Amino acid sequence: MQVLNCQLTNIKLLINNLSAINWTKDQFAKCSISEGGIMFSVEGSSKSFEAHAFIDSKFFTEYNFRGRQIELRINLSILLDCINIFGKSSYGISTGTKSEITYPDNQGRFSIKLEENDVVTQCSIAIIKIDEDEFYSQLSFDTSNNSVYLAMPSEVLKEIFNELDWSCSHVKITFSNRPGFISFQTEGTDGTCHIRCSKDPKIFSFFQISQTQSNKYLLNSLKACAKALNYSSKVSIRTNENGMLLFQHVLLSDSRQESFVEFLLCPSVDEDSDDESENNLQNLSTNGRFI
Repeated sequence: MQVLNCQLTNIKLLINNLSAINWTKDQFAKCSISEGGIMFSVEGSSKSFEAHAFIDSKFFTEYNFRGRQIELRINLSILLDCINIFGKSSYGISTGTKSEITYPDNQGRFSIKLEENDVVTQCSIAIIKIDEDEFYSQLSFDTSNNSVYLAMPSEVLKEIFNELDWSCSHVKITFSNRPGFISFQTEGTDGTCHIRCSKDPKIFSFFQISQTQSNKYLLNSLKACAKALNYSSKVSIRTNENGMLLFQHVLLSDSRQESFVEFLLCPSVDEDSDDESENNLQNLSTNGRFI
């Protein structure tokens, strides 16, 4: 019996959301399917970093789901290859591709049917059912308890990231409430890069820092977040009292509907090491999701 059957008349939204959280080859993701929509979650190699992309059921022209929420493990890179099978038009991602997603198909697989200009392609992807004790989604963030909350156009943060020395292992991020500013600092063999942005309504559409914080984060984790800036129109940055970072990217559909991609990063406990504290991972769990 089919648990999920849904249709999209424009595949671009799905492609952009999944591309924003896919940064390595053969990357696997947890796929959570419910009445509200489909959530894709990816774990960073350091296990102190997660990314989530949520496709709300309202974005589908048809969305039929039966039963309780199910969780699957799927190869995200293969899924993207499948939905990109018609390639790009001369204006970017092809917007004329219609899609139908079914789970399970008659072979118990995740099935996608794509149609464009009377050409139909059927893709069937093997999935792995997730055990209850498997990792995924150990990190979360209570958005009602922020020590820092900033919002800005994605292009602004992209320019800042472009100036960082990406050969370094860590980036130090400081949020100051007196005076109000945010700074990014990397230190490497070629020297120190220090970028500071003061509170400015021309840069920030929202700026709130209740307490000064300074923490180091793995730069490799930030690289994945930087990639998502290519697909989003605006981004918010939040931290809690433990220094956990939440980047929330807003992606717009062709009809100007908003979807969200988020990245959660734990701070480095030992500033001279890439190893993350296991206790830090446990202490940073709260609740809440999305703007």
